[in-house]
Formats: sequence, structure tokens, C-alpha cells
Amino acid sequence: IASEFAAFVRAPVERSQRVDMISITRGVIQPYRDVLPEGLRLTEKFDEASFVLGEPKLIERAVRNLIENSLQAVGASGEIRVSCLKVTGFAELVIEDTGPGFDEEARARLFEPFFSTKTQGSGLGLALVKKVAEDLGGSASLERDGEVTRAVFRLPLAD
Repeated sequence: IASEFAAFVRAPVERSQRVDMISITRGVIQPYRDVLPEGLRLTEKFDEASFVLGEPKLIERAVRNLIENSLQAVGASGEIRVSCLKVTGFAELVIEDTGPGFDEEARARLFEPFFSTKTQGSGLGLALVKKVAEDLGGSASLERDGEVTRAVFRLPLAD
């Protein structure tokens, strides 16, 4: 909790390093892939390298928070689809899952610090995702579309 809070309240993110969003995402996913429950399917779709400017550790933490949210939502059975594609000047990471989702009241508060729909955790995960995205000139969103929850983390592509 202290680590999440420290990352959340720190100064705006440095934009000096070129970071490959796909490489970071693959690195985050790999340890989970080795221990997935039998009934959980994880698929990936990636463009070629998608470089953004930022601080690798904070971008990695944001990606990890989104992946862990999906894993916790889906539980032992379901599907998670991860894609990172170049979309009009942005690297767009999309994580879709077949978990139970959230109601409209919760949706309005998902990115608020210390708000959580879970019994465990700090309530800072999605707040950190949004802060990192906005500090780097991007955006973060979470939507429910039928049976699928879709998290989108967008950062501007580096020149």
C-alpha cells in the first residue's frame, strides 16, 4: 500500500526515456502465463514495437495494475485479451476480460484514489494508471460492453 501511495503522490512522470509498451506488456504478462488456472485463457495481439516517452517503472506498474485487475475479476475461468496497437499517434494498450464487471455507480468512481470494488487492495491501482497516463499526455478508461470489460491505456508515440 505504501509503495502504491508513494508512486501516486510523486511529482509528474519524467518523459525522457524511450520505452517500448509492447516489451513492457510482454514482460508483465509472462510470469502470470506460467501459473494461469486451467480454465483461464489469455490471448495477445501486438503491433511492432510501440515506443513512448516516459519512466519505465511507472509505465510497468500501470500495466501490471491493469493486468492484475483483469486476472482478479476473471478468477479461475474466463478469458483475457491483451492488445497493444498503434492508433493515430498513440500506443493503445487494451485489456479485455469476461469478469463480472461493475455497475454504473462504481464506474463513476473507478479512478478515484482509495476507491475499490474489491475487499483487498489499496484502491490506488486505477488511480495510479490514470495519473501515469495523464502525466504522459495520454488517457486511461474502463468500460463495460455487454459481457466484456475493456481497459484502455493510451500514451502518445515517441518520435
